[in-house]
Order: sequence, then structure tokens, then C-alpha cells
Amino acid sequence: MNKGPIGALSMLLALCPGALGLNPSLDINQYAHTAWTIREGFFKGTIYSIAQTPDGYLWLGTEFGLLRFDGNRSMPWQATPFTGRWRTTVIRFGCTRPAALVRIARSELDAWIADPKRTVHTTVWDAADGVRLRSTAPSGYGPRVAKSTDGKLWFVTGDGVQIIDPRYLSFNKLAPQIHIERVTADHKIRWRNLWSETPSNLRLPKLSRDLEIDYTALSLVAPEKIRFRYKLEGYDGDWQDAGNRRQAFYTNLSPTNYRFRVMASNNSGVSNETGTALDFSVAPAYYQTTWVRILCGTVFLTMIWAIHRLRVRILEERHAISERHRGEIRALNECLMKAHEEERIRTAGELHDGILQQITSFTLRLGTATLKLPADSEAKTRIKGLQKELIQMGTEIRQLSHELHPAVLQEAGLTAALRSYCEEFSKIRGIPVSCEVDESVPWSRTLPLSHRPGSTRKRGEALETPRRLKFS
Repeated sequence: MNKGPIGALSMLLALCPGALGLNPSLDINQYAHTAWTIREGFFKGTIYSIAQTPDGYLWLGTEFGLLRFDGNRSMPWQATPFTGRWRTTVIRFGCTRPAALVRIARSELDAWIADPKRTVHTTVWDAADGVRLRSTAPSGYGPRVAKSTDGKLWFVTGDGVQIIDPRYLSFNKLAPQIHIERVTADHKIRWRNLWSETPSNLRLPKLSRDLEIDYTALSLVAPEKIRFRYKLEGYDGDWQDAGNRRQAFYTNLSPTNYRFRVMASNNSGVSNETGTALDFSVAPAYYQTTWVRILCGTVFLTMIWAIHRLRVRILEERHAISERHRGEIRALNECLMKAHEEERIRTAGELHDGILQQITSFTLRLGTATLKLPADSEAKTRIKGLQKELIQMGTEIRQLSHELHPAVLQEAGLTAALRSYCEEFSKIRGIPVSCEVDESVPWSRTLPLSHRPGSTRKRGEALETPRRLKFS
């Protein structure tokens, strides 16, 4: 760890093979040791170098990447797409590609320890900066990195020894200038930035499937180390890290307005946060236009409304048919009740005017006949008995005729008829019966003529039932 000229703590890792610390003539079982396996987070591969930081952690350079070991478990260093070159040279520790030096600020290191998924910003020196490290040095001795008393760092390489003085490291403070070059849709150039002017209304043809946007940035120090990130507003939810790639690709964009924004950072990590932007739109096909969508929505709503109205009409027709049937049934019932009433009136008239008159006439004739017979004759006694029976029969027929068509019901109404019948029943049967009627109910004062006889008949049956139950 070393404090650079900008006051940030940093760590320099040299990619070099490890050294043997054990006697190769002795077996490992002859030593007191503790083994850590893949279960504790270690990689399956060779460990080339080991270093300990002042905080006590061990950093292990392995064949497949870098590990931080706390004495119990190891944590692999997760490289990110934004540090792509560092990924190539550090994680692929044992490859034969040209190696590099990676500078990591202490603040970045602490942030990664707290959150291993965090993006780590690094500074990389490779062959373009004069670093000549080989992934496998011919020497098997260590350490590969040392710090002299004057603060310089010494690295053992495959080609000799290299020295870095952290006090005089170059730092590029100039942010790169970004330039959008051209827009290609379906392999045809739709716009080219020849005069460094942003178009006011770039409109791509309808149904454009493949879109490519080329951009670049100006940095004379190390243009190959410029890192880009872009975002298509209206499509991307977050910024996309592109590394040093200078193209953005999109497919099947919806017809709407877009803004393409791109930002870049130089080799020292200085970013152009303002960046540049390009506004464009994709023309809609006829079936993607607003008026077609409105038309389809209107047709859909009209269909729903028509189905609803058809359903309501069917229900209304069913209700009308049901009401018509109920009306026909009520009319038929009225006709039956009327015919029944007419039949009762006719029967009551025949009983009163026919049979009752004949019985009365026969009774009078019997009375006339008894006058001609002697007072103490047996025939006169029998005729008087027969005359009494005929009078009783006439009384019952008169009562039956009255019940079939009571005059009080037509003259005074249902309420008065019920009360009169209850009083008569109480006198005859000896059972106190009263009739209470709610005068506020309209039908208590008036009732259709066809319903009146039936009501009185039911009234009579209701009063006769408890009498039969009491005296039976």
C-alpha cells in the first residue's frame, strides 16, 4: 500500500509466479498445517503469490484470480465490465498474455470489501505505458515486489527489473471530448455527422429493426483506454457500460421519440459527465399510429357496448314474455274466478228462488192439510213433525244460499262482512272471536268482486277449524 501524490491510498499488484516456502524433500503430512478447500471459497488452481496488508488480510494471487483471505474464508475479487483490461490481466493470472500493473485506491478497496457487487474503478498500466511484465518469470524467487527507502516500487519481470516512482505518476486531468459519428438503420447510413452538428429532427423510417450508433472520444494520451457508457432514454432503464467499444446496438425499437446519451472517461478515470446527446425518432407504421389505436379501441368498446345492449335486449324480451305470461295467467284466473262467482250466484239463486220456494210451498200445503185432520189424530202429529223438518231444511238452504253469495259483502264490504260473521259465529258457537283490520291497507276497504266470495269462504273455514279441533 502506498499514498500517491493525490492523497489516495492505492495497492499495486504485480503478476508474477510464486516462490516455494517449504522443503520439497519433505511430505506435507510431516508439517503441522491447516487445509482450506473449495468449500471455504478457494479456487481449484495454483497459488502463485501471497501478500499481507496492514489490516491483516492475506491476498492470494492464483491461477484463476485474486482472493482475499481473512483466516477462515476467502472472497474472490469480482472484476467488472468497466475494468475489462484489469479482468484480462489479473483474473487470468496464469495466461501468457502481456501482464500489467493495477492501481486500486484504498477507498475503492474498502467499498468493495463492504459490497463485493460494487463496481471498482482502477488504474491500469500495461505495455502501452512502458510496463514490461510477463505472466511467468523465469526466476522462482521472491518477493516479486519491493519498496525501497526512497518510496520507489521495484518489480521483478521476465525481462529484468522495473522501477515505478509513485510520486511522479502522470495524471490525465483533461476529460475526453465525445463525438457521435453516424447512425445506421437496417445496414443503411441514415445520418452522418460531418460538420459536428446535432440534427434537429432525425427521423428513422418505419419498421427499422437493426440500429447502430457510432460514437468516439478525443484523447491524445491513451485513446485505447477511454471507457464509454451510454443510455437510450425511452428504452434503457440504466446506463450501459461499453468499455472501450465505440458502437451501440439496438433492435426492434418502438415508434416514438428517443434521446441517445453517451459519456466517457480517460485513462486516469476523469469523466466527461456532460457527454453528448442525439435526439431522433422512429416513424410508425400505419397500424402503429395513434389514430389506428384510437380506432381499434373505439371498435372494441363499440363491440362491448353492442354485446351489452344485445344482452339487455334479450333480458328485456324475456322479462316482457314473462310479464305477458303472468298477465295471461292473471286474466285467466280472473275469468275463472268470475265464472266461479257467476256459478255461485246462479246456484244461490236456484237454491233461494227454486228449491227454497218449493219447500216453503210444500210446508204451507202441509199446514193446510193439518187443518182438515182431527186434532188428536196420529197423521196430524206426523205431518207437523215433517213440517218442522222441512222448515229446518229451508233454513239451512237459506243459510247456504247466503254463504254462497252474502249480501252484506256486496253492500258493506269485506271488513264489515268479516266482523258480522265473527259476531254471528261467537253467538252460535259460544267461542269469542274478534276481527281487527288495518284500515290503512287499501284492500281492507275494497276488494275485487271476484275475490270476495273466496275470501269469505276461507274465513269460514279458518273459523270452523278450531271449533272442530276443540269439540272433536
